[in-house]
Amino acid sequence: MKAARLAGGLALLQLCCCGVTLGFVEYGNGATWERELPACASARSVCSLVHRRYWLSPLEIRLCRCPHKEPCPEGFETAPSAWAVNITSRTQLKMCSAWQPTNCTSDQTSLIMRTSRTFPSPERQGTKEIHADVLCQCAQDRDVYYRRTHGNNTADLTYYEQRQYFRCAPLSECKARASCGHITRDFYATYKTCHCPANHLCTVPQGRNRKVENVREAMYEGAAYQALCLPR
Repeated sequence: MKAARLAGGLALLQLCCCGVTLGFVEYGNGATWERELPACASARSVCSLVHRRYWLSPLEIRLCRCPHKEPCPEGFETAPSAWAVNITSRTQLKMCSAWQPTNCTSDQTSLIMRTSRTFPSPERQGTKEIHADVLCQCAQDRDVYYRRTHGNNTADLTYYEQRQYFRCAPLSECKARASCGHITRDFYATYKTCHCPANHLCTVPQGRNRKVENVREAMYEGAAYQALCLPR
């Protein structure tokens, strides 16, 4: 597969395959191309985070380099795949090779997200890296939510690392006009926490009822809209 290099660590994939929607590749974790990426720690490491955008091609953010020069599977998988784990209907994790994780139990950590920073000094610039490991698999359907259970931090004068742990949580039934989750402000991915009643949609209200909150979701940390169950 050929890719055209673009400015700012971007590449444009120019081929479409059955069951996969391809698009832009962005090199994360301070890299500008594949060889600058950190090596993936294990077979459970997430090598790419893929966002299925509404009005543009999918955006694939490369996080680490697969071992033995294996390519990280490309694009957003629209069919079931051993290389892909769905976090939302528009957020997907890609693994280096076909891996058949066991199904998670109710008390088992399914996903660990690690964010590390080195602070700037007169000798070097500061850096930020994001990595994730999939320990087991939640059901790949609309009835599961990745719920953050806890986190811990490690820090000194030059380094900071935050780990966040997520479990599979079944979606409950929510009431009309009640909060049903969050919708990210960048790619409008919906992190649902419950099912809306019949003839209602989990969406962002208009006007004064629209609220923005700082959230910590699976593979997303930052500002997001509060979603409500509103009539269709």
